[in-house]
Amino acid sequence: MATQEPTPAPGEELSVALALVNTKVSGTRGVFDRLSEAEDADQWLRRNGLTETGQATASEWSDLAQLRADARSVLEALEAHRAPEDTVLGRLNTVAAAPVRPVLRTHGPRLELQWEPTSAEPPAARVARDLAAFAVSEAAARVRTCAADDCDRMFVPDHGRRIWCSPACGNRMRVQRHAAKARATRLSSAR
Repeated sequence: MATQEPTPAPGEELSVALALVNTKVSGTRGVFDRLSEAEDADQWLRRNGLTETGQATASEWSDLAQLRADARSVLEALEAHRAPEDTVLGRLNTVAAAPVRPVLRTHGPRLELQWEPTSAEPPAARVARDLAAFAVSEAAARVRTCAADDCDRMFVPDHGRRIWCSPACGNRMRVQRHAAKARATRLSSAR
């Protein structure tokens, strides 16, 4: 059964790899995996323009799951200002190496470089190349993990003080903080 998609985290429009990372969220309320069923994975692939058939093979599904873990590892390393693990980078480079050719296209008065597959390209290869381009971008230097204790979605903040991936996470944390203060006040005045 297909799950309802949450509002994309800021920055997902910049990178399909960031969107892939956010298909699995862990927190105090458990783990939510929006690619856990074939139908959900197919829907996500279609929505992100990674397949026309919408039918992920078992191998593609497995590759996406590994790529998601590797992409999270790379983005967490960048957030912590440390180098990603060599084994993770090796896997990403291997996946990204699917055969493609460069194609120049016009985009208004400018030229744009795009990469087209030379054969049937696995979706994971496109996501891995997207991650490679995103990881060296200015936006990747600003990637954060949501500060809500029940959310680990990653996002690119639209301003320097943003710490939550969505208004819902921010509101939930403010309500929890207010409730804790109210409890503490009641307890101290009851003494």
